[in-house]
Amino acid sequence: MSNRCLDITKQIQCSVCDSDIGTHKRKGICMDLCYTWYDFCMSDFFVIKGAPYNNSLDFPTFDDPPHMINPLYELVSDVEEFCERMGFPVFEDGKCYNGVPVASTRHLNKRNQWSDMFTWPSNKARLDWSVS
Repeated sequence: MSNRCLDITKQIQCSVCDSDIGTHKRKGICMDLCYTWYDFCMSDFFVIKGAPYNNSLDFPTFDDPPHMINPLYELVSDVEEFCERMGFPVFEDGKCYNGVPVASTRHLNKRNQWSDMFTWPSNKARLDWSVS
């Protein structure tokens, strides 16, 4: 597997943990991201997983027979079909995962709402452990 294909696949696999996906503010992956994924992986090898996997696509393992392993461009001709067979529905509206985790777009350095509940020690004295 090429590094480009591996990197974008990891990124897309992580989309299921994105907080906006989990709360249904966003759904699936955006068509642009799907095109990029297909473009990065089209020369890499894939295998079609039959029943009970509903003919989904996956990366080959050592258990897959060699005659079942083919470059992606020989297995699918439609970009949207590729993403959906990899388990990621494609949407074109603005409420889809575009490859940027929502946490990276929020200001994480804001003061925590719970921090006012705690009183931190104000003395910065050192303890003297030496024996007199």
